[in-house]
Amino acid sequence: MTSSFDSCHNPRQEALFYRMATAGAGLRAAASATRGGAFAQLPLPRSAVILVGNRRAQLAAESVRALADDIRCPVVIAHQLPSYVGALDLVIVCDDNPGSPLGAALAEADRRGAATVVVDPGEGPLRAAGSPDTVVVPRPAMAESASFTAYVGAIASALTECGATTLAPAGVVEEVADAVDADIAACAPQRDETVNPARQVAQWVAGRRMLAVSTTSALAPVAELASLQMLEAGVVSAASSISELSLSVGALLAAEPQESRDIFYDPFIDGGDEGATVLPLGAIVLAAPNNVGHYRDHYGEVGWARVECPALDAETHHPLVEVCVAAARVGAIAAFSA
Repeated sequence: MTSSFDSCHNPRQEALFYRMATAGAGLRAAASATRGGAFAQLPLPRSAVILVGNRRAQLAAESVRALADDIRCPVVIAHQLPSYVGALDLVIVCDDNPGSPLGAALAEADRRGAATVVVDPGEGPLRAAGSPDTVVVPRPAMAESASFTAYVGAIASALTECGATTLAPAGVVEEVADAVDADIAACAPQRDETVNPARQVAQWVAGRRMLAVSTTSALAPVAELASLQMLEAGVVSAASSISELSLSVGALLAAEPQESRDIFYDPFIDGGDEGATVLPLGAIVLAAPNNVGHYRDHYGEVGWARVECPALDAETHHPLVEVCVAAARVGAIAAFSA
């Protein structure tokens, strides 16, 4: 007799899933740093510079900047240290590579007297480049690298504790972590598609041209993250905003075959135009709780789109939940698409 776990067992999918399953732990690491007073000495900066060494870090920084609508200082996302940085500024360094060249930027920021924070990349030159005053946000013990949500937690916590925003006090970050963990549990590999929301979407998108679509500025980086993770899973994909989709959907649908083929048709033997072999469109529209009804009314009946709002059923309602739970969900979808 085959168990439901055996029927779902796929080593590659499980490896990808458990790689992203530390998303909640990454948020808790940031909250723990806050509770331990790690950020207590950070002053309100003239500007905050977020140095990013990889795509996930950049997307996380973009999400935090979009969510912090009460920000009290300019937030700059960069790949190298701006020349103006000095003693009045805050520099947050985000990279997974322990030998990252951002180590030189971290050391220079310290030399100029800037307040500095680094998301722990593991032992190596980057971490060693900081001064004794550099805040090191710990990495969860089981994590191979920092996740998107770990970067979100570290950046949002640092900006909150220095007084630049009220977005992410420790209690909120802990509640967001709980919501993320609940969604990860709902999407666990041993749960089949009848009860697993991530498997349901992965099954729907299989054999389609996958397009992740954002409906808010804060979800735009999550759509980009979904595309990145699908590519890592071996699935060609892209990302766009809802406005871009509205402008382009006619051309996207026009590329699909309009007539059914004979079931014995073989494009390599029978020939035919390339357009006849284009895969159908599969747009995953990432919605927020305050707009999901509108987009389900608009796209709910079309066969080429699926509106998803992972944060809708979360017990905690907060902008960070919308972003972080959506990020966890798209990671699970990508894992089950491998």
